[in-house]
Amino acid sequence: MNKTISVLAGLAMAVSANAATLAINFTGSTNTSVSGDLYGVTQADWNNVSGGGSTPTDTLVTSDTGQSATVTFSGRGTYRMNGTPVTVEESLFHGYLDDANDRGVTISLNMGAIATGFYTVTIFSASDNGGGGFNDITVNGVANSVTNDGNLGGLSNAHATTVVTGVTGDLSITTPVRNGSTRSSIAGFTVEYTAVPEPSSAALLGLGGLALILRRRK
Repeated sequence: MNKTISVLAGLAMAVSANAATLAINFTGSTNTSVSGDLYGVTQADWNNVSGGGSTPTDTLVTSDTGQSATVTFSGRGTYRMNGTPVTVEESLFHGYLDDANDRGVTISLNMGAIATGFYTVTIFSASDNGGGGFNDITVNGVANSVTNDGNLGGLSNAHATTVVTGVTGDLSITTPVRNGSTRSSIAGFTVEYTAVPEPSSAALLGLGGLALILRRRK
């Protein structure tokens, strides 16, 4: 009995524990796409998203699984850091979804449709003003402080990386209005999650488990 249960548990992990990453780059006013593989995500799997003045939507495709999700986002529009991006990392931070004196940035993503359990969100902030740093970023109702890492290579001004773990359900990212030189702009983000198994995989798991049970009864 115990042996059968442990084998079935192993099969469940093999089918359902499908790690994937959703990667988004806001291309900014210069329409700068990610120029190569970055942070474990291939160049082809980076979703380069333009716009941001009202409430546009875009369909995103994840790495590893090919699943799709819909992102909705808004801000003042788009802008960019000063300088010309040279490295792949600089191409990510160069353009961003901008904030303003009367609005922050709002991002929504229907993660509940493709993810199971907890997931990790990494948010990339960028600004053309290096002195003031960044406002807090609120993820699913919880505020997270942002540390200004200053210039990035040949790009002057400010950039930051904020990692939020233990997130569940649909994803909501919000930032407040800018406060003088303290900004709320976002260059992109990644979501590392465990994918919901496809119906064919779930059916395969059920058939495999049934076969093991029947075999043990013989």
